Amino acid sequence: MKRIGISLFLISVVSCFVLMTACKNEQITTIDSDLESNDSIVLYGNKDLKFPVFISSAEEAASQWSVYIDFEDDVKSINPSTLSEVRSKSERLVTYVDSLVKKIPDTIDTQPIYSRIIIVNTRIKLLEQAVNSKRENSERIQLYFAEMNQSIANLKVQINEKLQKDIIDLQRKKSEEEELEKQRKKIDSIIDSEKEN
Repeated sequence: MKRIGISLFLISVVSCFVLMTACKNEQITTIDSDLESNDSIVLYGNKDLKFPVFISSAEEAASQWSVYIDFEDDVKSINPSTLSEVRSKSERLVTYVDSLVKKIPDTIDTQPIYSRIIIVNTRIKLLEQAVNSKRENSERIQLYFAEMNQSIANLKVQINEKLQKDIIDLQRKKSEEEELEKQRKKIDSIIDSEKEN
């Protein structure tokens, strides 16, 4: 009799355990499907994203920096995206930004621009960590998106400013050379006129 009682008790414990596990798996499946449905509804990023426009010399420098063009195209395509799209595209952005750091064209290879690229690198890696985190935080993901977009805009502004300064310096140098040439011609003409007298 004791054996039957123990057997019934064990069978009922095992049955309860199986039922609890089945219910728990069903809840997890329901939660996962809810997350997937929310994932496809929520868009992260800025749908009205507008980066500063490059000046012509910056456009030329960017065209020589082929990885930058691909990088910016991907950044524009990731704004806005669902969480699953951001997950897949963020890995590619990390690869691009690592290449950006290593392959800066000589015309724009300055400390301020390098610093801006490092900031972009950090922002993209933070975004990637946030979207791949086990605990998704929509506010944090959106914040990292905004910071990433702002850091890229700041990089473009810095590149424009550097190349604009180069243009101004070149024009100033050319003007100074022209002015020196005029003064030299004037002095030469004065010397020539004094020699004639």
